[in-house]
Amino acid sequence: MTGHWAEADVETLASKLIVHGVTDTNFAPEQPVTRAEFAALIARALGLLPQRTDRFRDVQESDWFSGAVGAAAKANLISGYEDGTFRPDAPVTREQMAAMLARALQLGGHEVQGNAALLERFTDRADISAWADEAVTAALSAGIIQGMTDTSFAAHNQATRAQAVTMLKRTLQSMKFMNP
Repeated sequence: MTGHWAEADVETLASKLIVHGVTDTNFAPEQPVTRAEFAALIARALGLLPQRTDRFRDVQESDWFSGAVGAAAKANLISGYEDGTFRPDAPVTREQMAAMLARALQLGGHEVQGNAALLERFTDRADISAWADEAVTAALSAGIIQGMTDTSFAAHNQATRAQAVTMLKRTLQSMKFMNP
């Protein structure tokens, strides 16, 4: 992590016991973050207590992430797919992460009105799924997520562990759960 652009954010959330490395000595900032890992991050960040869930047929009670997924689902932070799965090992996309973080803002009582004009600068704005459009604009308006470049949002790109931590920190700051 030394010298990485997300070093300070990772260290801040690690000191609060919200984020962990892939090992005791390696954070792997550029590795994709899975849907289960991101659900666990959100649950820890918001102090949600583990919950049992039978909502998703691919989440077993014995899975390390089961309690976090159950808590995030009960809080309506996450949703699964139409086939009844959560797909915990799938990498979370940038638009999925924006949706989860926009829901976290709502849970924390911080309603953000999205400004659709913020999407105009992205040449790939049509790639943002209809179900995620409002959440993406809310996350952009709140300053939680940015484009991959000045003109590209990359809605379907896999989010990295570094991106996840930085966006989660911005969410907590926006909710006034931590100082800037």
